[in-house]
Amino acid sequence: MSNLKRKNNTDFNQSYNVIDTRKKNKSPLTKKSKIKELAKYSKDPKVLEKLAKDKDKEVKRLVASNLNTPSGILEKLAEDKDKANIMCEVSIKERVAGNLNTPPYILEKLAKDKDKEVRRLVASNPNTPSGILEKLAESTDPFFRGYVAGNPNTHPNILKKLAEDKDKNVKNDAEKILKNKS
Repeated sequence: MSNLKRKNNTDFNQSYNVIDTRKKNKSPLTKKSKIKELAKYSKDPKVLEKLAKDKDKEVKRLVASNLNTPSGILEKLAEDKDKANIMCEVSIKERVAGNLNTPPYILEKLAKDKDKEVRRLVASNPNTPSGILEKLAESTDPFFRGYVAGNPNTHPNILKKLAEDKDKNVKNDAEKILKNKS
């Protein structure tokens, strides 16, 4: 069950009621479903802050994916120890790394993460600074280099290096993107 205190929280109650009215033409939602809808769609920083502290990992994952989640909350979620498993597609940290509004300073921290999937998502995120992409382009893993090549923020000099990559796929991707940028 959620650790939110619904009775004394007007911000949460107002947002909770918006979900009720938004879904009136569909089947009724459970309380947990409403909380997940809030985590996914809320624009209210106070509500997102409370939901980011929820005990339910899926609620936290949804907050981490929400494009309206403030950077301070994303920064805290980026430190979460949640691990991806067979039952969920990605961890909380992976959701932060893939969020298109994650600020560069958080992506810089995540680029050093031990989790390969977190680093892959950083390499794919268009907010990742060019300097971080340059470091990720030096990876021995051709998949990382390929994701860097496909990132719209990758500097042309990095793309030129990748266009000479020993891996055929990385090389072709980088050449194609360089051609499109010209």
